[in-house]
This record gives sequence, structure tokens and C-alpha cells, in this order.
Amino acid sequence: MAFLNREGGTWSIMELEIRHIRILLALTDELNFTPTAARLGIPQAALSTQISRIERHLGVKLFTRTTRSVVPTDSLEALLPLAKSVEAAMHELERSASRLKSPKPRTLRIGIQTFPLSVALDRLLLEQRDLLIVQVVDDVEANLTLLRQGELDIVQGCELSYRPLCYPRQVRVATVAEEPLWVVMHGDHRMSEACRIDISKLSGEAWASGTPGTPGHDLLLAVCGGAGYSPDIRYLTDSSELVTELLRRGRCIGLASPTEPCPDGCVMRPLDAVNIVRRIVLAWDTQRCSASMARTLLNGIRQWYENRARQNPGYWREIATNPHRYRHLYPNHDQHGEQSVGLTMAISPS
Repeated sequence: MAFLNREGGTWSIMELEIRHIRILLALTDELNFTPTAARLGIPQAALSTQISRIERHLGVKLFTRTTRSVVPTDSLEALLPLAKSVEAAMHELERSASRLKSPKPRTLRIGIQTFPLSVALDRLLLEQRDLLIVQVVDDVEANLTLLRQGELDIVQGCELSYRPLCYPRQVRVATVAEEPLWVVMHGDHRMSEACRIDISKLSGEAWASGTPGTPGHDLLLAVCGGAGYSPDIRYLTDSSELVTELLRRGRCIGLASPTEPCPDGCVMRPLDAVNIVRRIVLAWDTQRCSASMARTLLNGIRQWYENRARQNPGYWREIATNPHRYRHLYPNHDQHGEQSVGLTMAISPS
């Protein structure tokens, strides 16, 4: 609203703004200039000047001032309902405008066991523009502890058939794949031409392993122990680069996932007479991760796994000819083992 005011012999235009309405309402509440000025965060002299200007422009006296108090006039009492409705309407306008602003991105905290999958998920979630992704690459048991403590929302990892993981109550678990164990060896190894290798026939071989206490070390001991012998571990290291170099030089053999890249000059073969499988899982807190987001991640991880499996022709043939064994990778498949349209979650309650 614009009001004409004669100041200093000239006419000026004053725009009545919402701040003026709020000044009037604040002084009406406090009935004292000192607390009103403090409430509004302005000097007391500026408050007094604003009230005088509003009164001049409206052409009515709004307050009766004494040395000790401020008393609303009848004119102000008549205008108060309208002033309050204007202030309420402005408040609702501001609230409505705030709801139209771009929402703050949701944060999804994911614990990943393997770095290559971390990169794949980054690409998968690029289209989720309202989602802030925080990834933690660590051991699955450490990540499950963070999930239990509420510091992660989703965990991807591997569990071994002889050593199942412990999941929190509010968590749901889906299987991506149940993966058999393979062995990697130099191409000149005496058994490199075999299609499959019986674990018992490797009892005299030199092995490379992770350091004691690591999942890789424990797995090697369990696999060989199941065949009735202790492995001859010649190299203990947590450096994947060093293990790769030792394999390339034919110094040792090692356990491997069939989806891992095969070192140059080496071959990978499936192991026979081994009852241990590696189960690749996705676990999520149902209170902090929606079913649709879990499905998106699960299908993305399955696709990532399939792409890596295709790089190992022997493993891919095994998957194609054994659809029931790899039913978790393709929850919907026909009698020929071909993928149906649309993946669904193969979920088991924790």
C-alpha cells in the first residue's frame, strides 16, 4: 500500500510493508518501547520514529504514550483484526514459498566391501539427483556394526557358508549370488590344462595368502582343512599387487573369485570337492532405506556382477548351464535359464 505524506513541505510516498504491520503488532503485545525494540532487534529511537511515521501516513493516532506506558487507541483496536489477518496471510505465503524450494538432498550411507563395486554404484546413482551418496569401503563385519549403530543405511558384503554373518533385527537381506571358489595359477602349472581341479590334489603347492586374521587367510585354512591338509603358505601379504606379481612369476597359487581379473600369464580354474561358497549379499535397514531404493541397488549390483562374470568365459558358461544354482542372480528365469523381463528381489528376512 502506498500513502502520501507531507514532510518538510513536500509530498512523499511511503510504502506500507509487512515489517510495519509486525512493528505495530509487536508493540501492541509488549506495550513498552524497550522490550519491543529488543524483540525486533532495532534501536528504541528507530522504533519510535517508525511508529510516528506509520501514524502520520495512516492519519490516525495508534498509541497513547506516557512516561511509563503505551496504550493502544480505539483506532488501533479497530485496525488490529485486519493487521493480524495481513500478518497471518504473509506468514502462510512465506511457508508456502519455502515448500516450493528445492528439497535438501537425502543422504544414503552405503557400506561397500569391494572398491570396484563402489565405482559402479557411483555411476548407478548419478541419476538420483535428490540423493547424496556417502560410501564407506571396509570389511563387511565392520560395516554391519555401523549399520547396527545407525551410522550406515545399506551394507554390501560377502559371507562364507561356514561363517554366516549376524544381522540386526530391523535389517532385510537379499542374495546377489552364491559364488563358488576358484584357484588361480601360472599358465605353465602342471594342472593348468585341467577343466576343474580337485582341492585335495593341491596339498603340496605353495600358496599366497592374506595375513593371519584376515578373511582370505581364514578362508584358505578352511578350504584346505576340509580336504584334510594344512596349506603350505609361502607368502603372507595383504598387497594384491604383490600377490599378482608372485602369481605371474609362477611362485605360488591362490584362491580367487571367478569375477576377479586373471593376471597376465595365468589361468583360473573352478575347485572341486569344496563345500564352501561365498554368498554376496545386500543388507539394508528398512526404516532408513525404502524398498524401491533397495531394489534399485540390488538390481544394479546384480548387473555389475553379471558384467564381471561375463569376462570369465568358463564361469559364464557355468552360470548359463546351471540356472538353479545361480537363481539369486536371476530371480526370474525360464526353463532355459534365460533372464525374464524385470528383476525382483529374492529377499530373506533376517
